[in-house]
Amino acid sequence: MMFELRVLDGLHQGAALPLFGQQWSIGAHAEADLVLSDPGIAERHAHLRLIDSNWSVQSEAGLLRDAMGQLSAQIASLAPNVTFSVGTVRLCVSLAQESWPQAPVHSAVTVLQA
Repeated sequence: MMFELRVLDGLHQGAALPLFGQQWSIGAHAEADLVLSDPGIAERHAHLRLIDSNWSVQSEAGLLRDAMGQLSAQIASLAPNVTFSVGTVRLCVSLAQESWPQAPVHSAVTVLQA
């Protein structure tokens, strides 16, 4: 099975990193496996790991947000297709052949003038 790390929004929306190996760096540094140049991304923001079929994300120089929006230094067990955020950028690990998740729908606010 081939997995990929998908960028769901931000400046690099639509990018996907094929996941070969067991560890990948995420950050603004030019040598990161997944380079994100969005505001708020540290040079060495986090690491994604695969150990014994378990995905995890560990922060280095920046915090993470889990799918519920809670700040965290680590997401110890990350299920495929569950989003997490690095800075303001949402990411997820998915099987390469699966469809991409739809972007969240933000409700429009209508302003009425008297």
